[in-house]
Amino acid sequence: MSDGFWRGVFLSAAIFNWFVGLSVAFDTREWAASMGLQTLHYDAFYSPIAGWFVILFGMLYFAVWRDLDNRAIVFIGMIGKLGAFALTMAAVWRGLAPAAMAGVVVIDLIYAVLFGLFLLRPQTAAARS
Repeated sequence: MSDGFWRGVFLSAAIFNWFVGLSVAFDTREWAASMGLQTLHYDAFYSPIAGWFVILFGMLYFAVWRDLDNRAIVFIGMIGKLGAFALTMAAVWRGLAPAAMAGVVVIDLIYAVLFGLFLLRPQTAAARS
């Protein structure tokens, strides 16, 4: 796959994280309910912090979009996305999170697989030196 494809993956991952992070950081329950959506519990302390870290990961994916040699970021991002998937699915199975959350974190799982495939590709000459 071309560098252009991978840049698209990391830019879309950044945008996805920024969108999710903002929706976690701010109390969107009333807005979501007006559209018939079920949301997670909002905590005035923990939700903004959690949202900030999701946004921060998006900033890191943006850095990879700019420089594909940032393989350590991709590896940490892959672990983060796998963890987000596993922890959220566990919460859904225990009834602690709405079932619709499973659909959202499947996107994280897809990105984790894509990040793993990216890490399996040969490194560029610049990254090896």
